Amino acid sequence: ESCFHILITSYQLLVMDEKYFKRVKWQYMVLDEAQAIKSSS
Repeated sequence: ESCFHILITSYQLLVMDEKYFKRVKWQYMVLDEAQAIKSSS
């Protein structure tokens, strides 16, 4: 379980640390750069 409830991060950081972010059970995650999320494959 995470020691915080909300994460605000960039899409680039999420991709760089994907293994870490997948291990955490998030309540909320706010990502900046929505255009990168929409166009990702």
